[in-house]
Amino acid sequence: MPIPGIVEWTPWTIVVAAIGLIVHLLMNPAKAEKWGAILAGLAEKANTRAALHAAASEAQSATSAYVKKTDSKDILPYGLKVNWVKENTVESYVDKRHDNVVVIMQYKKNRSRDFVTVIREYTSKAFIPMVRHDVPSQIVTAAELVIQEKIIRAERMDALEIFKEEVLPFQIGSNRELDALHKALKRVEEMGFFENIFLNEILVAGEGLKTFDEDIKTKEIDDLIEFLMTFYKRAPGEYITLEHNRKLFKLSVILVAKTASMRAGGGRPLRQARQHVPLAGLALDLCDGDKGRSQIRRQGRGSHITRWDSRPRMDPRL
Repeated sequence: MPIPGIVEWTPWTIVVAAIGLIVHLLMNPAKAEKWGAILAGLAEKANTRAALHAAASEAQSATSAYVKKTDSKDILPYGLKVNWVKENTVESYVDKRHDNVVVIMQYKKNRSRDFVTVIREYTSKAFIPMVRHDVPSQIVTAAELVIQEKIIRAERMDALEIFKEEVLPFQIGSNRELDALHKALKRVEEMGFFENIFLNEILVAGEGLKTFDEDIKTKEIDDLIEFLMTFYKRAPGEYITLEHNRKLFKLSVILVAKTASMRAGGGRPLRQARQHVPLAGLALDLCDGDKGRSQIRRQGRGSHITRWDSRPRMDPRL
Protein backbone atom coordinates (compact mmCIF):
# COMPACT_ATOMS: atom_id res chain seq x y z
CA MET A 1 0.00 0.00 0.00
CA PRO A 2 1.46 3.39 -1.01
CA ILE A 3 2.51 5.66 1.83
CA PRO A 4 0.65 9.02 1.74
CA GLY A 5 2.78 11.93 0.50
CA ILE A 6 5.37 9.67 -1.12
CA VAL A 7 5.35 8.88 -4.85
CA GLU A 8 5.27 5.21 -5.64
CA TRP A 9 7.89 4.66 -8.35
CA THR A 10 6.57 2.35 -10.99
CA PRO A 11 7.79 1.93 -14.58
CA TRP A 12 5.01 4.29 -15.70
CA THR A 13 5.87 7.05 -13.19
CA ILE A 14 9.55 6.80 -14.14
CA VAL A 15 8.66 7.30 -17.83
CA VAL A 16 6.45 10.28 -17.00
CA ALA A 17 9.16 11.83 -14.81
CA ALA A 18 11.77 11.35 -17.54
CA ILE A 19 9.55 13.00 -20.14
CA GLY A 20 8.87 15.87 -17.74
CA LEU A 21 12.61 16.35 -17.14
CA ILE A 22 13.36 16.35 -20.87
CA VAL A 23 10.62 18.94 -21.51
CA HIS A 24 11.96 21.08 -18.64
CA LEU A 25 15.50 20.98 -20.01
CA LEU A 26 14.32 21.78 -23.53
CA MET A 27 12.53 24.84 -22.18
CA ASN A 28 15.63 25.88 -20.20
CA PRO A 29 18.67 25.48 -22.51
CA ALA A 30 21.06 27.04 -19.96
CA LYS A 31 20.21 24.40 -17.36
CA ALA A 32 20.42 21.67 -19.98
CA GLU A 33 23.97 22.78 -20.88
CA LYS A 34 24.95 22.95 -17.21
CA TRP A 35 23.68 19.44 -16.42
CA GLY A 36 25.14 18.09 -19.65
CA ALA A 37 28.55 19.44 -18.69
CA ILE A 38 28.28 17.97 -15.18
CA LEU A 39 27.33 14.52 -16.46
CA ALA A 40 30.01 14.58 -19.16
CA GLY A 41 32.60 15.60 -16.58
CA LEU A 42 31.61 12.75 -14.26
CA ALA A 43 31.75 10.25 -17.12
CA GLU A 44 35.15 11.51 -18.26
CA LYS A 45 36.52 11.40 -14.72
CA ALA A 46 35.31 7.84 -14.26
CA ASN A 47 36.82 6.82 -17.61
CA THR A 48 40.12 8.56 -16.81
CA ARG A 49 40.39 6.85 -13.43
CA ALA A 50 39.76 3.49 -15.07
CA ALA A 51 42.36 4.24 -17.75
CA LEU A 52 44.96 5.32 -15.17
CA HIS A 53 44.38 2.18 -13.12
CA ALA A 54 44.61 -0.04 -16.20
CA ALA A 55 47.84 1.61 -17.39
CA ALA A 56 49.51 1.27 -13.98
CA SER A 57 48.33 -2.33 -13.54
CA GLU A 58 49.67 -3.29 -16.97
CA ALA A 59 53.17 -2.05 -16.14
CA GLN A 60 53.11 -3.66 -12.68
CA SER A 61 51.97 -6.95 -14.17
CA ALA A 62 54.70 -6.84 -16.84
CA THR A 63 57.55 -6.31 -14.34
CA SER A 64 56.19 -8.96 -11.96
CA ALA A 65 55.82 -11.46 -14.81
CA TYR A 66 59.42 -10.86 -15.90
CA VAL A 67 60.79 -11.42 -12.38
CA LYS A 68 58.70 -14.58 -11.91
CA LYS A 69 59.51 -16.05 -15.31
CA THR A 70 63.26 -15.45 -15.10
CA ASP A 71 63.57 -15.94 -11.33
CA SER A 72 65.23 -12.50 -11.21
CA LYS A 73 64.25 -11.20 -7.78
CA ASP A 74 67.85 -10.10 -7.11
CA ILE A 75 68.10 -8.39 -10.50
CA LEU A 76 64.90 -6.36 -10.04
CA PRO A 77 64.34 -6.49 -6.26
CA TYR A 78 61.72 -3.74 -6.10
CA GLY A 79 58.05 -3.68 -6.96
CA LEU A 80 56.46 -0.90 -9.03
CA LYS A 81 53.97 1.79 -8.12
CA VAL A 82 52.80 4.53 -10.51
CA ASN A 83 51.57 7.92 -9.30
CA TRP A 84 49.85 9.89 -12.06
CA VAL A 85 50.07 13.69 -11.77
CA LYS A 86 48.81 16.65 -13.79
CA GLU A 87 52.23 18.25 -14.19
CA ASN A 88 54.28 17.38 -17.26
CA THR A 89 57.02 15.50 -15.40
CA VAL A 90 58.73 12.11 -15.24
CA GLU A 91 60.66 11.12 -12.12
CA SER A 92 61.07 8.21 -9.74
CA TYR A 93 62.41 7.25 -6.35
CA VAL A 94 62.86 4.13 -4.23
CA ASP A 95 60.35 3.69 -1.42
CA LYS A 96 62.42 1.35 0.78
CA ARG A 97 59.65 1.09 3.37
CA HIS A 98 57.44 -0.75 0.87
CA ASP A 99 60.25 -2.02 -1.43
CA ASN A 100 58.82 -0.20 -4.43
CA VAL A 101 60.10 2.08 -7.15
CA VAL A 102 57.56 4.90 -7.32
CA VAL A 103 57.24 6.41 -10.80
CA ILE A 104 55.68 9.88 -10.92
CA MET A 105 54.52 11.05 -14.33
CA GLN A 106 51.78 12.67 -16.36
CA TYR A 107 49.29 10.42 -18.13
CA LYS A 108 49.67 11.14 -21.85
CA LYS A 109 46.62 9.11 -22.95
CA ASN A 110 48.91 7.04 -25.17
CA ARG A 111 49.06 3.65 -23.48
CA SER A 112 51.99 2.22 -25.45
CA ARG A 113 54.16 5.32 -25.04
CA ASP A 114 53.27 5.64 -21.35
CA PHE A 115 54.12 1.96 -20.90
CA VAL A 116 57.61 2.46 -22.35
CA THR A 117 58.20 5.50 -20.12
CA VAL A 118 57.11 3.69 -16.95
CA ILE A 119 59.29 0.62 -17.67
CA ARG A 120 62.35 2.74 -18.44
CA GLU A 121 61.91 4.87 -15.34
CA TYR A 122 61.36 1.77 -13.21
CA THR A 123 64.53 -0.02 -14.36
CA SER A 124 66.58 3.15 -13.85
CA LYS A 125 66.13 2.59 -10.09
CA ALA A 126 65.29 -1.12 -9.79
CA PHE A 127 67.96 -2.72 -12.00
CA ILE A 128 70.76 -4.36 -9.90
CA PRO A 129 70.67 -1.50 -7.33
CA MET A 130 73.17 -3.14 -4.95
CA VAL A 131 76.02 -3.12 -7.49
CA ARG A 132 74.76 -0.70 -10.14
CA HIS A 133 77.17 2.10 -9.22
CA ASP A 134 80.14 -0.27 -9.17
CA VAL A 135 79.61 -1.51 -12.73
CA PRO A 136 80.95 0.59 -15.65
CA SER A 137 78.15 2.86 -16.89
CA GLN A 138 78.19 1.64 -20.52
CA ILE A 139 77.73 -1.96 -19.39
CA VAL A 140 74.82 -0.92 -17.14
CA THR A 141 73.20 1.00 -20.02
CA ALA A 142 73.56 -1.89 -22.48
CA ALA A 143 72.25 -4.47 -19.99
CA GLU A 144 69.38 -2.22 -18.93
CA LEU A 145 68.29 -1.78 -22.56
CA VAL A 146 68.16 -5.57 -22.93
CA ILE A 147 66.02 -5.86 -19.77
CA GLN A 148 63.68 -3.07 -20.92
CA GLU A 149 63.19 -4.60 -24.35
CA LYS A 150 62.53 -8.03 -22.87
CA ILE A 151 59.81 -6.71 -20.54
CA ILE A 152 58.21 -4.57 -23.25
CA ARG A 153 58.31 -7.34 -25.88
CA ALA A 154 56.46 -9.74 -23.57
CA GLU A 155 53.61 -7.27 -22.92
CA ARG A 156 53.04 -4.85 -25.81
CA MET A 157 54.29 -5.19 -29.38
CA ASP A 158 53.10 -1.65 -30.22
CA ALA A 159 55.26 -0.33 -27.39
CA LEU A 160 58.19 -2.40 -28.68
CA GLU A 161 57.98 -0.48 -31.96
CA ILE A 162 58.33 2.82 -30.09
CA PHE A 163 61.21 1.40 -28.06
CA LYS A 164 63.12 0.26 -31.15
CA GLU A 165 62.45 3.35 -33.27
CA GLU A 166 62.87 6.03 -30.60
CA VAL A 167 64.56 4.79 -27.42
CA LEU A 168 67.37 2.64 -28.86
CA PRO A 169 68.57 5.25 -31.41
CA PHE A 170 68.45 7.96 -28.73
CA GLN A 171 70.30 5.90 -26.10
CA ILE A 172 72.94 4.40 -28.39
CA GLY A 173 73.29 7.15 -31.00
CA SER A 174 76.69 7.04 -32.67
CA ASN A 175 78.38 5.29 -29.74
CA ARG A 176 79.86 2.28 -31.54
CA GLU A 177 81.24 0.72 -28.37
CA LEU A 178 77.83 0.82 -26.67
CA ASP A 179 76.18 -0.50 -29.85
CA ALA A 180 78.56 -3.48 -30.01
CA LEU A 181 78.10 -4.17 -26.31
CA HIS A 182 74.31 -4.05 -26.61
CA LYS A 183 74.31 -6.43 -29.58
CA ALA A 184 76.60 -8.88 -27.74
CA LEU A 185 74.35 -8.88 -24.67
CA LYS A 186 71.31 -9.41 -26.91
CA ARG A 187 72.95 -12.58 -28.23
CA VAL A 188 73.81 -13.67 -24.68
CA GLU A 189 70.13 -13.13 -23.82
CA GLU A 190 69.01 -15.14 -26.86
CA MET A 191 71.05 -18.10 -25.55
CA GLY A 192 69.44 -17.75 -22.13
CA PHE A 193 72.71 -16.82 -20.39
CA PHE A 194 71.80 -13.20 -19.67
CA GLU A 195 70.11 -13.47 -16.27
CA ASN A 196 71.25 -16.85 -14.98
CA ILE A 197 74.94 -16.43 -15.81
CA PHE A 198 75.94 -12.89 -16.86
CA LEU A 199 73.92 -10.82 -14.38
CA ASN A 200 74.16 -13.48 -11.70
CA GLU A 201 77.97 -13.39 -11.88
CA ILE A 202 77.96 -9.60 -11.57
CA LEU A 203 75.71 -9.84 -8.50
CA VAL A 204 77.92 -12.54 -6.98
CA ALA A 205 81.01 -10.36 -7.52
CA GLY A 206 79.18 -7.72 -5.46
CA GLU A 207 81.50 -5.84 -3.14
CA GLY A 208 84.51 -7.24 -4.98
CA LEU A 209 83.78 -4.81 -7.81
CA LYS A 210 84.73 -1.90 -5.55
CA THR A 211 88.33 -3.13 -5.24
CA PHE A 212 89.11 -2.75 -8.96
CA ASP A 213 89.49 0.39 -11.01
CA GLU A 214 87.20 1.14 -13.95
CA ASP A 215 89.53 -0.19 -16.67
CA ILE A 216 90.05 -3.55 -14.97
CA LYS A 217 86.30 -3.97 -14.28
CA THR A 218 85.50 -3.18 -17.91
CA LYS A 219 88.12 -5.68 -19.13
CA GLU A 220 86.86 -8.37 -16.74
CA ILE A 221 83.23 -7.96 -17.81
CA ASP A 222 84.20 -7.78 -21.50
CA ASP A 223 86.10 -11.07 -21.07
CA LEU A 224 83.06 -12.67 -19.42
CA ILE A 225 80.85 -11.60 -22.33
CA GLU A 226 83.41 -12.93 -24.81
CA PHE A 227 83.48 -16.26 -22.96
CA LEU A 228 79.69 -16.56 -23.15
CA MET A 229 79.77 -15.54 -26.80
CA THR A 230 81.95 -18.57 -27.63
CA PHE A 231 78.81 -20.69 -27.18
CA TYR A 232 76.99 -18.49 -29.69
CA LYS A 233 79.83 -18.66 -32.22
CA ARG A 234 80.55 -22.36 -31.71
CA ALA A 235 80.52 -24.37 -34.94
CA PRO A 236 79.05 -27.91 -34.94
CA GLY A 237 81.61 -30.33 -33.51
CA GLU A 238 83.97 -27.54 -32.45
CA TYR A 239 85.66 -27.96 -29.07
CA ILE A 240 85.35 -24.95 -26.76
CA THR A 241 86.66 -24.19 -23.29
CA LEU A 242 84.01 -24.61 -20.63
CA GLU A 243 85.87 -22.78 -17.86
CA HIS A 244 86.45 -19.08 -17.32
CA ASN A 245 89.01 -18.09 -14.70
CA ARG A 246 89.82 -14.40 -14.17
CA LYS A 247 90.34 -12.06 -11.24
CA LEU A 248 86.66 -11.24 -10.78
CA PHE A 249 84.75 -14.01 -12.50
CA LYS A 250 85.47 -17.71 -12.08
CA LEU A 251 82.93 -20.15 -13.50
CA SER A 252 82.50 -23.35 -15.45
CA VAL A 253 79.61 -24.47 -17.62
CA ILE A 254 78.29 -28.03 -17.73
CA LEU A 255 76.60 -28.94 -21.00
CA VAL A 256 73.83 -31.48 -20.71
CA ALA A 257 71.59 -32.92 -23.40
CA LYS A 258 67.83 -32.83 -23.31
CA THR A 259 66.35 -36.28 -23.78
CA ALA A 260 63.15 -36.35 -25.82
CA SER A 261 61.12 -39.47 -26.53
CA MET A 262 59.55 -39.53 -29.99
CA ARG A 263 57.66 -42.33 -31.68
CA ALA A 264 59.76 -42.92 -34.76
CA GLY A 265 60.22 -46.41 -36.19
CA GLY A 266 60.66 -48.62 -33.14
CA GLY A 267 59.95 -45.76 -30.76
CA ARG A 268 63.60 -45.22 -29.76
CA PRO A 269 64.31 -41.97 -27.81
CA LEU A 270 65.82 -39.27 -29.98
CA ARG A 271 68.27 -36.74 -28.59
CA GLN A 272 67.14 -33.22 -29.48
CA ALA A 273 70.45 -31.37 -29.15
CA ARG A 274 69.29 -28.25 -30.93
CA GLN A 275 66.53 -27.57 -28.41
CA HIS A 276 69.07 -25.90 -26.12
CA VAL A 277 66.86 -23.97 -23.73
CA PRO A 278 69.35 -22.79 -21.07
CA LEU A 279 68.64 -23.47 -17.42
CA ALA A 280 70.45 -22.67 -14.19
CA GLY A 281 71.00 -24.95 -11.24
CA LEU A 282 69.04 -27.89 -12.71
CA ALA A 283 70.13 -31.26 -14.04
CA LEU A 284 68.46 -32.99 -16.99
CA ASP A 285 68.58 -36.64 -18.00
CA LEU A 286 71.58 -37.36 -20.18
CA CYS A 287 71.84 -41.11 -19.53
CA ASP A 288 69.06 -43.62 -19.10
CA GLY A 289 68.57 -45.15 -15.69
CA ASP A 290 68.93 -44.01 -12.10
CA LYS A 291 72.73 -44.25 -12.15
CA GLY A 292 73.07 -41.81 -15.02
CA ARG A 293 70.58 -39.37 -13.52
CA SER A 294 72.23 -39.33 -10.10
CA GLN A 295 75.64 -38.79 -11.69
CA ILE A 296 74.36 -35.74 -13.55
CA ARG A 297 72.69 -34.33 -10.46
CA ARG A 298 75.92 -34.69 -8.45
CA GLN A 299 78.01 -32.95 -11.09
CA GLY A 300 75.38 -30.35 -11.91
CA ARG A 301 74.39 -29.19 -8.44
CA GLY A 302 74.98 -25.44 -8.08
CA SER A 303 76.24 -25.06 -11.66
CA HIS A 304 74.85 -23.33 -14.70
CA ILE A 305 73.50 -25.97 -17.06
CA THR A 306 72.33 -25.73 -20.63
CA ARG A 307 70.95 -28.42 -22.92
CA TRP A 308 73.53 -28.68 -25.66
CA ASP A 309 75.49 -31.92 -25.91
CA SER A 310 73.51 -34.67 -27.65
CA ARG A 311 75.77 -37.62 -26.80
CA PRO A 312 74.03 -40.37 -24.77
CA ARG A 313 76.87 -40.57 -22.20
CA MET A 314 78.82 -38.26 -19.93
CA ASP A 315 81.51 -36.44 -21.89
CA PRO A 316 84.85 -37.02 -20.07
CA ARG A 317 85.95 -33.50 -21.00
CA LEU A 318 83.19 -32.11 -18.75
